[in-house]
Amino acid sequence: LQAALKDAGDEDENAILKKEEAMFKEDDLGSNSLSMEEYKKRRGELAKMRALMFYHEQKRHHINKIKSKKYRRIRKKQRQRLKEAEISAQMEQDPDLAREFEEKEEMERMKERMTLAHKNTSKWARRALKRGKNMDLDTRRALSAQLQRGEDLRKKMTSNGEDDGESDSNGEEGGEDLVDTARKVLADANNDEPERMTE
Repeated sequence: LQAALKDAGDEDENAILKKEEAMFKEDDLGSNSLSMEEYKKRRGELAKMRALMFYHEQKRHHINKIKSKKYRRIRKKQRQRLKEAEISAQMEQDPDLAREFEEKEEMERMKERMTLAHKNTSKWARRALKRGKNMDLDTRRALSAQLQRGEDLRKKMTSNGEDDGESDSNGEEGGEDLVDTARKVLADANNDEPERMTE
């Protein structure tokens, strides 16, 4: 757009119009210095320039008002890249900060893993626990493996020096009751398993 305007010789529409008015001050054909064809051609160029400027203005206005998910996702990724670049630059300058940042990320990852998939609070786990002793062997094994994974992650977390008191106060009390119930049901089911296999 700027290149087209510079080719036309002026930066904005008002300057172009003033120049045209100065040229055509005496009469419509500019003292007969322009032929009718040249006059129409110049007016066409002006109309085209106005349309182009209007199009770009509308496009810029539209881009400024975009509220789509895709746009927000792209902007979020751009912000993340900028933040990561800043952090990496800081980490190169200060190795203590780098170590501290890595430890913080590791702890956040462990917390996330512990709270998501390994707590027997999923819909599948709740349904299986409602069945109690009527669970089939594969379901029982899957529940116990999931429970064991959660325990291993908790042990790993506490071995790194993190206190579990903070995570319990963040809304895990309801999940702990369900985990205790799951342990009891699995213990009862495992005790009954040898009896069923002998039958």
